[in-house]
Amino acid sequence: MRRSIRSVRVLLLAAAMAAAAPLAAQESTNYSYTWWNAAEPGWGYNLSHQGDLLYGTWYSYAEDGKPMFLTVEGLRNEDGSFSGPVYRVAGTPFQQINGSQAFTAVTEVGSAQMSFAEDGSLDLTYTIDGTTQTRTLTRFTFSDNPPVCVGTTESRASASNYSDLWWNPTEAGWGLTLSHQGDVIFVLWYTYGEGGRDQWISASTLVRQPDGSYTGALQRPNSGTPLLQIAGAATTFPVPEVGSATLSFSDGENGSFTYTLDGVTQTKAITRFVAVGADQPKPLCRVEEGGGGGGGGSGEGCFPDNMPTGKTLDYRLTYIDGATATEMVEVMGPAMFNGFSAIRSEQRQPNGDYNEIFQRYEGANIQYLGDRSYTNNDLAAETTFAAYPTKPIAPVLNTVYDETYPGMSRLVPLGITNAITYRDSLVFRRRESVTVPAGTFDNACYVERIIEITSSGFTIRIDFEMWLDPEVGEVKSIGTGTSVAGPFRTTKELTDFNIPQ
Repeated sequence: MRRSIRSVRVLLLAAAMAAAAPLAAQESTNYSYTWWNAAEPGWGYNLSHQGDLLYGTWYSYAEDGKPMFLTVEGLRNEDGSFSGPVYRVAGTPFQQINGSQAFTAVTEVGSAQMSFAEDGSLDLTYTIDGTTQTRTLTRFTFSDNPPVCVGTTESRASASNYSDLWWNPTEAGWGLTLSHQGDVIFVLWYTYGEGGRDQWISASTLVRQPDGSYTGALQRPNSGTPLLQIAGAATTFPVPEVGSATLSFSDGENGSFTYTLDGVTQTKAITRFVAVGADQPKPLCRVEEGGGGGGGGSGEGCFPDNMPTGKTLDYRLTYIDGATATEMVEVMGPAMFNGFSAIRSEQRQPNGDYNEIFQRYEGANIQYLGDRSYTNNDLAAETTFAAYPTKPIAPVLNTVYDETYPGMSRLVPLGITNAITYRDSLVFRRRESVTVPAGTFDNACYVERIIEITSSGFTIRIDFEMWLDPEVGEVKSIGTGTSVAGPFRTTKELTDFNIPQ
């Protein structure tokens, strides 16, 4: 199966793989975020907005000053606000939770209403223990380019921002609210302590690691101001460190949470919390415009506007069966190809096989002149074109670039030459943040692309989702299709890069 995929990739070469169905076909306003009052640090409120449900997780302090969490189940009202009951929960101490329901008792303690102002703030009005209060909250941001959340009914498996409410559905009653901004994830973990009493722990700075995981310290406040009495900082700072944690993600919908707390080390599988049907929108957060991150880039185009000699890109490939491989691309410099000046790059496999890719810049476009493939250092195949496949450096948003090009594919050892038809369809949909082992790229172009190659009456089609950085190039792609060996899916992620200055 993987050899079949590789043969397709040799045919396509490095024409900046991409395209597929959009991640979010229809999007809606979504209020999912961690919210706070900057004048009252030490407590917070997380919202997970799904369909007409606004699920709140409220991190504060009980009458005795000990940390407590509350939950709010708000349903949409005709005026656009949300309202519902407030609950306090007791459960199994965290170290004893083991594959079964974690909560043991749920008590309704009041009610809450949530409404949103034109300036984007949240008015939280609640009645608890007979006392009614209103607090105005804003989104909690800690990066220069925080994500924006929308509602989507599509799969979030390819999402690279992990902001959301996560849980283990077999252990209902505990969970994590994540705020992912740049290379940092801020975590609030609600669970249970001694005697089953509710508690919460924070991880203010889980930092992305080279393997794509996020690691940092856990903090837990010793005490705080009771919820109904807060009128300034709700606890003392710095909050004491009590352990460590690591988050790892296998895709945009599944991950693991490893922690050491109170001398206990455990690992839990986690997934995004879903409380509504498949036809109802759920939160998807992303960075839509330029900013910092792992690669930078000018933000004016999607494809790099130059190929400096010595530029290297290292990739990890993950196949449909879970197997992985590596690939390295290096710009070798000026060269000639079929009588034309070009820039030659090498696309190398760990076994020593490689492809030569020949491209050139023509005005505001990049042209793909052809390629050569080598096995055991012997020329194995060559692809040439009568008219060169061309793509714009800076495609126009939501404009379809769809062209078909005639060419020839020569299998050198067999002495066989076949005519091919090469179709390349590309659409630039938006800018968003993407996180890969090499870093977080906040200014990436999300591109849908279809590549079809027809030869001898047989057509191979690959649908891609692609994330491009305007300086680095391809950061991530997901390609799916069907070959003679059956269906395939390859995820390509940048693990390291070097761009000579």
